[in-house]
Amino acid sequence: TAGKRISAKRNKIKAGDQNWTESPGLRSFEFTVERRDKLIYAPRLLNGDAENIFGALIFSDPTEQTLAVKNFDREAATQVQLEVALQGLTVQGHEVHIMLNGADLGSMTFAASAHSTATFAVNRSLLREGDNTVSLASGNGDSDISFVDYLRLTYAHQYTADNNALRFSVPAGGVVRVDGFSTANIRVVDITDPNSPLELATSGSPSGAGYSVKVQALGNDTRTLMAFADDLTWHPASITANKPSNWNARTNGADLVIITHKDFRQAIEPLATLRRSQGMSVAVVNAEDVYDEFSYGAHTPSAIKAFLINAAGTWARKPAYLLLVGDSSWDPRNYMDQGANDFVPTKLIDTDYMETASDDWLVDFTGQGQADMAMGRLPGRTAAEISLMVSKITAYEQERELNVPLRDAVMVADNGFETQSAQTKALLPASVATKSLNRADIGNDDLMRGQLLDALNQGPMIVNFYGHGSVGVWTGAGVLDSELADTLTNTNRSSIYLMMTCLNGYAHDAYIDSLGESVLKAPNGGAVAVWASSGFTPTAPQFAMNSQFYRLLFGGQPLRLGEAAREAKLATSDLDVRRTWMLLGDPTMRVR
Repeated sequence: TAGKRISAKRNKIKAGDQNWTESPGLRSFEFTVERRDKLIYAPRLLNGDAENIFGALIFSDPTEQTLAVKNFDREAATQVQLEVALQGLTVQGHEVHIMLNGADLGSMTFAASAHSTATFAVNRSLLREGDNTVSLASGNGDSDISFVDYLRLTYAHQYTADNNALRFSVPAGGVVRVDGFSTANIRVVDITDPNSPLELATSGSPSGAGYSVKVQALGNDTRTLMAFADDLTWHPASITANKPSNWNARTNGADLVIITHKDFRQAIEPLATLRRSQGMSVAVVNAEDVYDEFSYGAHTPSAIKAFLINAAGTWARKPAYLLLVGDSSWDPRNYMDQGANDFVPTKLIDTDYMETASDDWLVDFTGQGQADMAMGRLPGRTAAEISLMVSKITAYEQERELNVPLRDAVMVADNGFETQSAQTKALLPASVATKSLNRADIGNDDLMRGQLLDALNQGPMIVNFYGHGSVGVWTGAGVLDSELADTLTNTNRSSIYLMMTCLNGYAHDAYIDSLGESVLKAPNGGAVAVWASSGFTPTAPQFAMNSQFYRLLFGGQPLRLGEAAREAKLATSDLDVRRTWMLLGDPTMRVR
């Protein structure tokens, strides 16, 4: 695959190769030090494909950030500059005052959630060797809150290495000596074109108490070079030969495509085997192979979409179902140090209210908010979690193969949602017994919680909730939450949870499990599948979609779970509902 490989070998230096005369006046170059912290995720910001993870918050009390200056050439004519990039958070006008080492540089004004940048000229006398402190404070009231995106300080840097390394520029044809190294083993790479780095033939020589290297800028343009001590080079812990895949070949074919992280390949195999035994053609695809073939190895949801478009358009047998195996995360680069948990990436999209995940984006080939394949995800972070989810699916399948009568349904309604719950209940077959739990009728949240847990532990086929909710909870009183989900005991009688509320399907959080994930991961019961939203959406389109889901699932011609979910979304024109409702489960599972 394409990559940033160093194309030239280091040739042995010959006598006379470096007898260049150093260019007069080249004592320093324009150097920029950047601080770009990744501390806080802000999903409410609608920035398109731009990243929503920023640095420190700015309040009325000053926020201080330090930038290190090393080997400053105080005599150079280079203008010292500070570039400040800020991201508005609160919905109001922002005014941020900026100081450097106690001196006022000026202010920035911008509106609401705008991203704003400004560059300030700095008197070189203000700059210090070592840490320099930038102070930022909001000046438009206590609710004037914004983020630091990045700070960039540009100054004249001597041709002296910082900790045995230096990135520097040299004018075309210029010759400079870079000193300050503790070893003669110095390497220099021309990185002017980052896609085609070129290592230069160099040799370190004694210079003062250390060593230096002489470099000439080849070509007609200013060159950007990187000099570093050889012992700073990273070496791989191990090297494993790649096994090339050919998922772009037209001869491929499958009914069900399973894209899995390599760690979960064995855990998902029992489900793949089961579907094959039922007559389905199944292709189990390593996510790394998808990246290699469709994005030059880059870990990105666009690679998955490109692979699926190719499969749907060119494979001899066109896939109808997609199962993703592994969790996703809004922090695929692991800035928050929570682990590399973006096993199979989702797509982060802007909805009316927030940035959130859309697995459907991966199979929406026309961009019209309509999935072209029925899909689901098993959002596990360990092989044990995936195995648990698979065991629940296989247990449910065994029940269906034995033609066991359909189990009952539990219809749960928050205050004010009783009508929707009752109308949905009427769409169930007469043979399905139902139990309604209305928060308003019960009148006591502790009693409601107890009755709900008792009902869930009986192992109903369907659990349907209408009401208010958040990532890990039903209702403001928490009649069900992630901690309670972990205690469920409906072993071997797992339920299908239909969560008509907000954020219960927020399965891409870097820190916690959503309620949808929690019932899936409940070790002694819980859910076999969950249909829930990763975002905020209004009630009416949720109700229209869910009603259609019941009609499709229990109509004359049985549909698989993923088919019913995909087609039910067409009952609403609300694109946020269509794009954010996630099936956490196997799309090929049959309910009856």
